[in-house]
Amino acid sequence: MVALAAFPQLAAAAPGTWSVVVGAASGVPGETVDIPILLETGGVEISAIALMVEWDAEKLLLAGDPAAGSKVDLPVPARFTSSSWVSSAGSSIGITVYDRQRPLESLPDGSIAVLRFRVRPEAQGFAAVTVRSESLSASTAAAALVTGARIVAGGVSIGAASPSLHLGPSDLHFGSVGLGVTERRTAVVVNAGSSALTLSEVRLEGSSSFSVAVPSLPRVIQAGSNLPLELAFTPADHGEVSARLIAVSAEAGSATIELRGAGSEGELYYDRRLIVPAVANLEGGNGSRWLSTLTLYNAGSTPAGARLHLLRAGAAGFQAEVSVTVEGGKSVSWSDVVGELFEEESVSGALRIDTTTDALIVRSSTYNQTSDGGRIAQSVPIIAQTQLFHSGEEARLIGLEKSAERRTNVTVMNLGSTSASLAVELRDADGTLLDSMSLALDAGQIAPVIPLLDRLAGDAANLVILVRATTPGAEFFAYASTVDVRTGAPLFQSPR
Repeated sequence: MVALAAFPQLAAAAPGTWSVVVGAASGVPGETVDIPILLETGGVEISAIALMVEWDAEKLLLAGDPAAGSKVDLPVPARFTSSSWVSSAGSSIGITVYDRQRPLESLPDGSIAVLRFRVRPEAQGFAAVTVRSESLSASTAAAALVTGARIVAGGVSIGAASPSLHLGPSDLHFGSVGLGVTERRTAVVVNAGSSALTLSEVRLEGSSSFSVAVPSLPRVIQAGSNLPLELAFTPADHGEVSARLIAVSAEAGSATIELRGAGSEGELYYDRRLIVPAVANLEGGNGSRWLSTLTLYNAGSTPAGARLHLLRAGAAGFQAEVSVTVEGGKSVSWSDVVGELFEEESVSGALRIDTTTDALIVRSSTYNQTSDGGRIAQSVPIIAQTQLFHSGEEARLIGLEKSAERRTNVTVMNLGSTSASLAVELRDADGTLLDSMSLALDAGQIAPVIPLLDRLAGDAANLVILVRATTPGAEFFAYASTVDVRTGAPLFQSPR
């Protein structure tokens, strides 16, 4: 058995060069970040390793501290044993990984540990995470102590703390309400940033049928906290009306949501929104043509109305609208929804579906008709308004690939009511930042292909794309579609 419970001094240099690499991350005060500790064997057959990792305790809290609310992962092969322990000083951690069975096997390249830190509220600048070389040792499968490791120090780049004002949901519908009857809803002011903001004003613009219970102002909202606002709708006349609820902060600007409602005596009005994130009637490579199906099923007993809006990639806003009605217990479908309903070709984009009931069930797929009459298709998930990403949230697309065998397209769309700025990062499996870009999208605009993968010099696998909104009140969605070049088979991936 080989186990390194102590840390002997490094012996004479052994053949080969191996490395321990400390990853890097960026964060803001109060945020949680992951730092990977990676082994690069350089061809050396290492069956056991022990090391000490130190961090800047004045700026970072490690897992194990109750205030951190996080953990340490030791993702080692199944037959290996691993352990870790925090030093008595609380600013370093010991890690051992070793094979207890014979014949001894060697550790692969990759992650030895992932340390999760929470950035302290007052932290600024850079917080270093390092491996102490005098405490690093490893053994080969032949039980010989080896050295020669180079240690690359990493850490956390800490951005300035800032507030972020968000008001949600972005589109609040009160439904069909009888004349003189009051229907109530709740909106929420959220500080999605990393420092406090002061809410200085709350007001309504538009129809006087809406009202809001304004709290005592100014009101301080701490980072990560929220303030509910009670809204009421009392229609005085028939028909649909609208208004805007606006919240203002001197530190974080303003945020707006749309309010809608209808005074009715049983008429149909639209109060639910769904998104089909990918539709097409478009020629592809190798003579392929991609089309999209759509099926609407009314699980209720009364007619359901649906308004279908087409969002074309490369243009802003939903430019075309078609209305349909689905009888109770029945369904309608289209094998080419873009061509049949909107009479368009050479178009890709998305659909927004506004419905009059929660009983409407939607299904969609995008497919290519093969020469023998078959179909190569991918199912496209239906996204509810509540599943969109907002300011302060991160959409993650993982396990992406760039190679001659598989082509990956990544799409980002702004589904909010105002323009939005988005930050996009491309990272490898070790968490290293490979490339980044910024997007400025108008309301309803799609960025159909992010060229980050295309800019990579060579093939790569297990890539990660992270998308964040830097505009308060933004609502966005991102997805990836990977196509097997040989078969043409696509695979849709939603963000996590």
